[in-house]
Amino acid sequence: MTQEVNFRNKKSILEILRKGRMPYLCAGIYAALVLAMILVSVLVLKVAIVPVCVIAVLEAVLFVLLKKTPIYVHVILAIVQLAVGMKVGLIVFMILMVILYVGAMLLSMVLKRD
Repeated sequence: MTQEVNFRNKKSILEILRKGRMPYLCAGIYAALVLAMILVSVLVLKVAIVPVCVIAVLEAVLFVLLKKTPIYVHVILAIVQLAVGMKVGLIVFMILMVILYVGAMLLSMVLKRD
């Protein structure tokens, strides 16, 4: 009962998105973003892997808990995260984590629109 989809043209990709597979696509994009941020943080910034993974999970949990709040709350949260990053000397790491948070926000907006 599975349908074959021709991946050679753009129309078939649009068909995939229209058939209710958008949540899976968004989850895959977010997982790839999280993995990329973890790898950059560990390999380039030399931050230990446990705090990186814990903060990455906390970013997702924070977004889920605050997703129905106004946008200015999310902006304040991002500013606070950057301030904490400046205080502890890991500003680039916290910028990466804010990118994760913004990515979750954007993917949530895409899912709401769909």
